[in-house]
Amino acid sequence: MKHKTLVHLHFITSFPVFSKACVEIVKERRDGECAIVLKAMLELGRSQEKTVKTDKSDYKSIISVAQKDEMESVVMKRYGKEAFRMFRYLSQEDRFVETGKIANASLTEKKDTPQILMKMWRDSYLHIFFFAKNKLAVTGVYVPFLVWKVDKLIVWRKMLDEMYHASLNLSLRLTHELDSEREIRLTLKIH
Repeated sequence: MKHKTLVHLHFITSFPVFSKACVEIVKERRDGECAIVLKAMLELGRSQEKTVKTDKSDYKSIISVAQKDEMESVVMKRYGKEAFRMFRYLSQEDRFVETGKIANASLTEKKDTPQILMKMWRDSYLHIFFFAKNKLAVTGVYVPFLVWKVDKLIVWRKMLDEMYHASLNLSLRLTHELDSEREIRLTLKIH
């Protein structure tokens, strides 16, 4: 009987069947009380594992929303409402989108859209891809065609880098102010 249980244990893939087999082995080799304790431990561990997985998933979702909100807030403050709408649209699309579609989706003037997008691109908030779309029949010249995309990971790292530099500058400024204050106090004590 013991050998049969161990052989079956090799072919078991699901946790409930595995834990039941373990409990049976303990019951056979020890006693019923040890088996009851093991069963309770395995069930508790399994329920805790599910809770941790759910919590981790929830935290990732919360962090993702907070990052998105922070990125959009920075874009709104730096570039304005129209850029914010464009950035949000591109973030939601998560793919390269042509300039005209961005203008339509963000309810922005078509003539203003490229300039706003270029500002965000220069500051590394967007990726751009150039290619020639069509040859004009009259001139024979290819018309450049631009598509844009937000890479959220790169933008988030850029923002973290900017926050780090801002906090470093504040720290250095505070140190400078404190040093200046100490010098003034020393000067006043000497005189």
